[in-house]
Amino acid sequence: MSNQMASQELKNLIRKLSKIGIAISREKNVDSILEMILNESIDITYSDGGTIYIVKEFDGQKYLVITFAKNYSVDFHFIGYKIPLDEKSIVGFVAKNAVPILQ
Repeated sequence: MSNQMASQELKNLIRKLSKIGIAISREKNVDSILEMILNESIDITYSDGGTIYIVKEFDGQKYLVITFAKNYSVDFHFIGYKIPLDEKSIVGFVAKNAVPILQ
């Protein structure tokens, strides 16, 4: 990749991140903000999809609840699905320990 292409890509990324920052400061609807963050994250990372989990407590146990999800290649119907916040799943492990598993 040439320096000129890399510079243009960096400028585009900064524009997108600025757009998110402005929207967060103006938007009052948390769901709208989270959906925009999900969409922009998918776009920025050239991903096929993404998921936003919210930590909620049920009967004294914490769970990750799928709040927003988008996937371009798979029909995804797991909104509201809850995963225990423990080390038995990859997502639970990462959320509980606040560390990435890939380097």
